[in-house]
Amino acid sequence: LGQDEYVEAERCLSRYDYHRVDLIDDQHVLFRGRRGKAWLNVLRSRCVGLRRRDIPRFEFRASSQLCNLDTFVGLDSNFSGFSRSSAPCALGDFQPVTEEQVALIKATVESRRGNRARRKKDPGDSVEEESD
Repeated sequence: LGQDEYVEAERCLSRYDYHRVDLIDDQHVLFRGRRGKAWLNVLRSRCVGLRRRDIPRFEFRASSQLCNLDTFVGLDSNFSGFSRSSAPCALGDFQPVTEEQVALIKATVESRRGNRARRKKDPGDSVEEESD
């Protein structure tokens, strides 16, 4: 995105500002609010074991806010309940985004995911010898 498309990020987000959380990948989390509002959170680092289908369990402090550096884990739902599937994940700032930006972010992540899958399918293509 161009620099002019960004607005100032928010350090914290009230739990009452959003109603749904989408895990885009192991480093991007989308918080969806009412009236089309949305915030992208780029995690402080890739979160080991975090998957798109996981359910995030946030660690709320005494306040009802999530803030930069707060943590969560991804939970995997199975027949016997929930089991932890990820290491602790540290939140970054909350960047307000438009629906158009959300679509672009998701398309970019899917494209990268597809490229990685193709590379894994063709392991022989990754090594080439140079000749002098």
